[in-house]
Amino acid sequence: MRAEFGKHGPKHDYRGAQAVLQWDGRTLLGDVREVYRSSFSSYWRAKVTHFNGEPWPIEPVLMALEILPRR
Repeated sequence: MRAEFGKHGPKHDYRGAQAVLQWDGRTLLGDVREVYRSSFSSYWRAKVTHFNGEPWPIEPVLMALEILPRR
């Protein structure tokens, strides 16, 4: 599922969720650590780490992430 947004930002707290992103011919998989609004672009962005703790090479726009369902 994709992140859901309301009038004032994300509808849910996505910190701790697992996310997938297709980027530069690779499939990135990791944990969302932080969600913030970029003051430069006004988009909601996410800081995501691989499961070994290393940060992703990019800080993607939250809308671009595929959020895996929690069980």
